[in-house]
Amino acid sequence: MSNEDTARKIAGHLRRGLERIDSHTAQRLQAARNAALDRYNPRSVYEMAWAGAGSRSGYARYFNFRYLFSTAALVLVVIGGGLYWQNVQYYAQINRQANEFAELDAGLLTDDLPIPAYLDNGLDSWLKRSSQ
Repeated sequence: MSNEDTARKIAGHLRRGLERIDSHTAQRLQAARNAALDRYNPRSVYEMAWAGAGSRSGYARYFNFRYLFSTAALVLVVIGGGLYWQNVQYYAQINRQANEFAELDAGLLTDDLPIPAYLDNGLDSWLKRSSQ
């Protein structure tokens, strides 16, 4: 059954029910409808769509506890993630430096020259002259 068929059946039931209402009840219903139309405010209908915000002002719903709490939690997660990433990068840099020192130490220990020869300022110039 389509939506249009369902709507036609409901409208038919309402029409038949309206025919059976006495005049006094119909007048009271008409008066209530007119009073509701007089109080109708399109903005309040829009606000009621926001789960109970019909009695609040438009901006007040952003400053309630749920929104503030979830915003604070999001900010803390972002800050915590940034600090964690900085910490990972810092220790990765320290690890790279330690590996460089280890390679330098291994090169010094496996080489034929003694360590004091590397500390001599004249060794560098002697190596350059002898390689030419």
